[in-house]
Amino acid sequence: FVSWENSHKLLQPEIGLGHKFDLIKSKGSPIVTYTPSVSAGIFLGIQNNSYSTYDKRWEFDSHEDEKMRVMGGTVSVGNKIVIHDRQDRAGVFVEHKLTYGKMKYAFLDGQVEHEMKMSTLNVGVQMTLKSFKKKIKDPDEKITD
Repeated sequence: FVSWENSHKLLQPEIGLGHKFDLIKSKGSPIVTYTPSVSAGIFLGIQNNSYSTYDKRWEFDSHEDEKMRVMGGTVSVGNKIVIHDRQDRAGVFVEHKLTYGKMKYAFLDGQVEHEMKMSTLNVGVQMTLKSFKKKIKDPDEKITD
């Protein structure tokens, strides 16, 4: 094989857990926060298997499946630092994420299995549209049944 492609419309939905730590506060509001996180997910995609070979002439073949299929699983570890405004409505962030995944899918007349290791660095802007604050119970309030 000279070339082998399979990443047409590849998605990676994940669900995870993280905890936000306040690094710098000003007047009770966080200005700089750090959030470590772990998550797990799957690879979804339309299997677009194409390859080319060289055997005295170039040959090219391609097959595209019409359905979105699960192609494997992922595990990620992330670190995020956010600089907030004083009202905590907007901020800028830097996020680094290490992802490990295993993929298994049909190729030609068999199956292909391989690992993917990715390191991503995201820089962006975040905005809070609606915030739900915790209600703190008054310790002097009496509970009646």
